[in-house]
Amino acid sequence: MSVIEFAEKVKRAALEILGDDYKIEVQEHTKINETKSVSVNITCKDSNLTPVIYVEPFYEEYENGVSFGDVMNSFVRVYRQSAPSKNFDMDFIKDFNNIKDKICMRVLNFEKNSEVLESAYYTRFLDLAVVYYMEVSAGDVGSGHIMIKKSFLEKWNIKGGDILKAAIDNADNNKIFDIIPMESFFMEFYKKNMDKFPDGDIPKELMPQGDSFNMWIVTNKEKVYGATALVHMTELSDFASDKNSNLFIIPSSVHEIIIFLDDLKDKKSAEWKEKCDELKSMIFEVNRTELSPGDFLSDNLYYFDRNTNKVAIV
Repeated sequence: MSVIEFAEKVKRAALEILGDDYKIEVQEHTKINETKSVSVNITCKDSNLTPVIYVEPFYEEYENGVSFGDVMNSFVRVYRQSAPSKNFDMDFIKDFNNIKDKICMRVLNFEKNSEVLESAYYTRFLDLAVVYYMEVSAGDVGSGHIMIKKSFLEKWNIKGGDILKAAIDNADNNKIFDIIPMESFFMEFYKKNMDKFPDGDIPKELMPQGDSFNMWIVTNKEKVYGATALVHMTELSDFASDKNSNLFIIPSSVHEIIIFLDDLKDKKSAEWKEKCDELKSMIFEVNRTELSPGDFLSDNLYYFDRNTNKVAIV
């Protein structure tokens, strides 16, 4: 049974369970990096909100031997938890002034997101595309993000520069980015996974040692789509000035970047070129062996020059 066939089966079962007051549809989605997903969308006749429930986790359970009845119990429970108790007032998004302080950015690979970018408003940055979202709160069902489409600009009677300015201002005002020493990042990971170590002790080599690794993770507070720091650049500029060094930048994923100091400095030296080649090779391999397709950002190595205050592809 394919995932589409499974989704149709879930749709029929959900209709039987929920009844005639609900409209239920199966939808195929093209997500980040042209990855595909399938959802079952449920709309109650008294609501103007439609919870979108992706079926892949349920499909995986079913394929692993969980009975369809138990899968449906889980599915309906998820729906009831996400179903709104009241209608959502959409009028506020008709006025740009109402949402400009809720606009944020995400960076995607330009070539791998052509379908998404057909309708989205975006700006180019090297081999990447910067797309823009507005955060909306739907009361008791929490918050979410709506991608800003090209058609929105005409409805709001604004220019693209207004979107970019709002996104940058919001990032500045909310100080959304963190620069985390690599060893601290690993420490946090191991503390959350202590049960995986038989003796319960964190290995000595993972204990914080100041800047000994000379590598830092740059991401946002939520650690989701935090690679936007590559475009925002305020943090990179301040960090490079503080360390009195230019920076190599590894596009770890759409969620974070890794930076470290250029201790060689001489771009014309054989050692500098050799180091760049090694890093490019590492990025290429990791992207294909360790990273899920939806998290891919770029195969390129980037470089921040503190004198020009610009990021370039090496």
